[in-house]
Amino acid sequence: MKNQRYPDFYIVGAPKAATTSLYHYLDQHPDVFLPDKKEPVYLSGYKPNFVGPGAELLNKSMITSEEEYLKLFEQAPSSSIVGEASTDYLASKSAAKNIKQRNPNAKIIIVLRNPVDRAYSEHMHLVRDQFENLGFMEALLLEKKRIEQGYVPLFWHIKRGMYFQAVNRYLDEFSSDQVKVILYDDLCSDVSKVIAEINDFLGLCQYKYSTDFKSNVSGIANIPLFQSLFVYYRARPRDSWIKKIARLVSNDGIRKNIMQFYLRKNIQKQIIPMESERLYLKNMYKEDIENLEGLLGIELTWN
Repeated sequence: MKNQRYPDFYIVGAPKAATTSLYHYLDQHPDVFLPDKKEPVYLSGYKPNFVGPGAELLNKSMITSEEEYLKLFEQAPSSSIVGEASTDYLASKSAAKNIKQRNPNAKIIIVLRNPVDRAYSEHMHLVRDQFENLGFMEALLLEKKRIEQGYVPLFWHIKRGMYFQAVNRYLDEFSSDQVKVILYDDLCSDVSKVIAEINDFLGLCQYKYSTDFKSNVSGIANIPLFQSLFVYYRARPRDSWIKKIARLVSNDGIRKNIMQFYLRKNIQKQIIPMESERLYLKNMYKEDIENLEGLLGIELTWN
């Protein structure tokens, strides 16, 4: 193997908290190496045996061996800072230990979003990809049963917004100067400031990033047929005929830009949840948010 090394930093979540945008921003830095594959999921400890809508996509795309995982980084220049981004690492009970086992000096970036808004955005993500035909409250009430049945983590709307234990696992495994917690609202309101702080955190020189775009937005497709084709393409294995043709006529960067352009153009802005739905989740998250405030020593406005 050309260059057997593990990442220097990990973007571990939360899901639907602009981590894909952050991944694309940092990927612009000349001293950063990020693999083309976001969400390898390997260190989460998950097995490719999920069921239900979207399971085919996750099961086929999931990295399942150490050798396959290390190949993601073998082209990284020796002088670069190597990163990886998998939002499932936040809710996973084993990811923090798995990361430390491979690189005890790794730096961890956690982005936290109001868990009520995060849950609804995740629901709309499933609606966008045509994996969900239930309303938001119906999905919330079915969540426990779906988890027991082995549904993919994208259906864990409530569970993945319980941040206290998730963040605490990383603070237990890594020193406080190795973990940077970012609030989604800060990233949205002053992205340049937050990116500059991340540069300092990672030991990178300052760089003028292009940040005038958002990636992987949730919502409803203007043309559902196009979204069906998009989801079909994503679910195909790398050696499928359609992806072989795509690689012949374009490079990874072009395909990535086309996909992001498509999502921005075809996906409508999501509607907002009903107040009764928000209140249901606020009550569910109240204690967890208070515990998180104590853990981080900050006051959050989510309650």
